[in-house]
Amino acid sequence: MFLFVVLSLSSGLGYRFYNQPKLDVGKIAPQTLTAPSSANVEDVKTTEERRREARSGASAVWVDDPVINEQIHQNLQQLFTKGNQIRENSAILILK
Repeated sequence: MFLFVVLSLSSGLGYRFYNQPKLDVGKIAPQTLTAPSSANVEDVKTTEERRREARSGASAVWVDDPVINEQIHQNLQQLFTKGNQIRENSAILILK
């Protein structure tokens, strides 16, 4: 009975190890297979890994636009001028 339990458990739990695929990236094939015609087959696993690496390695590139920079500079100058006027007006009101 003990032997039957051990064999049942080992075959039930070890079944997934018996049916593992024999081919994977970097492994040598156990036998040579010849296809009747040539075909292009995409390695989905490696392609997805390389895409992920390319996405993570890509960085944003900022390019200065002189026209927009000049507009921003003019807007800032106008704001500074208004701020100075408000400060001067508030100083005059405080002195009165």
